Amino acid sequence: MIAKKRKRTRSRIRIIALVIVALLALLHRTNMRFYRAAHESLRAGDTEKAVALMRRVVVQEPFFYTSPGRDGRADLVRGIRESAHVWKTRHKWTVRTGDDVKSFAAYASGSVYIGSNDRNLYKIDAESGKVVWKFYTDGEIETQPLIVGGTVYVASHPGMFAVDADTGKKLWFHKMAWAESSPAYYPDGGLVIAGSNDRRVFAFNAKTGKTAWMFKTSSPVESWPTIDGSRVFVGSNGGDVYAIDAGTGKQIWRFAGDGTIEGKILFNGGRVYAGSKRRHIYCLNAADGRLVWKKDMRGRIEESVGESENMVLFGDHKGDIVALDPATGKTRWKFSGAGWIEAPITVYRGVVYAGCHYGFLYAIDARNGKLIWRFLTGWDIDESGPFAFDNTVVIGSLDDSIYAFKIR
Repeated sequence: MIAKKRKRTRSRIRIIALVIVALLALLHRTNMRFYRAAHESLRAGDTEKAVALMRRVVVQEPFFYTSPGRDGRADLVRGIRESAHVWKTRHKWTVRTGDDVKSFAAYASGSVYIGSNDRNLYKIDAESGKVVWKFYTDGEIETQPLIVGGTVYVASHPGMFAVDADTGKKLWFHKMAWAESSPAYYPDGGLVIAGSNDRRVFAFNAKTGKTAWMFKTSSPVESWPTIDGSRVFVGSNGGDVYAIDAGTGKQIWRFAGDGTIEGKILFNGGRVYAGSKRRHIYCLNAADGRLVWKKDMRGRIEESVGESENMVLFGDHKGDIVALDPATGKTRWKFSGAGWIEAPITVYRGVVYAGCHYGFLYAIDARNGKLIWRFLTGWDIDESGPFAFDNTVVIGSLDDSIYAFKIR
């Protein structure tokens, strides 16, 4: 009898749980429709309709993932009004793709190159926003393309592709394990270098795609390699930072850190800087990997790193963007309340550009950390950091769109 009662109780609990999950899913979809409709009204130039729709959005998790509950509806409304002004005064173009955009843009010879989770690499005219060509990679693209001469190199989940920049035709492909490490170029050896999730760093001949060398790491590599002279600096998901000889693939040194290091390693003035998911920022001597200083932040650090006028900048999951003295690690300024940062930070012409998980693109004065402007995209910004060139900044969003804004 007791066993039957327990069975009935468990069954009721399961039913109640399923009902709660279904209701949450329905509420989330309804919430998303209101938000998307508000953003479409913003794009159409109807600010008041956008504001009215945004007021109907529930800002408490898990209904809404674009703004944390503590910000509240008032901040979303302010954000949509500010975004309407930015749309009118700074917007250049928008390209809709078939899925989330997590790729980091690149620019060369008047064209923007960026990937999408619709598995396509896009070449876009930087002024008009016209799509010149799309190249299908059969996998999601969460990396930054590399353009060398007339060739575009892009890491998609299946591996590394080399594509003719003019025609969008495949030149070669090399299979890799779940490639999320953006490629870097070693000019002296003509090598394209990137990490993979099967604990390796590869160097490919840029012309043929043949493996020149392969370096084994202790854990998967999602970090972007940074090349200085003949050295490659790269982090790993196990917390290690490696210095590798770019020509031979031999290890120069290894620093054992704490926590996943997914972001690009910054080289600056004989030192390298890395952020970890254990909330640490490491400054290492580039010659021997010796720890110079370590700083703790409030939240974990993913891919966000930048540099400007003798400063290094990091963003974290608590919504802080911090400018540090590269010599000492002391804080120069801090911008708080940005929202969860998990995309690379860009510094260009004295302005810090950062995208946050709650959908905002921020433009911040690099001298003092003061907000200049912000734009609320149609959903979250994850991994697609802003890329700036000439008079343009480009960013992707999980609303399936690529945005371009005028800097001035």
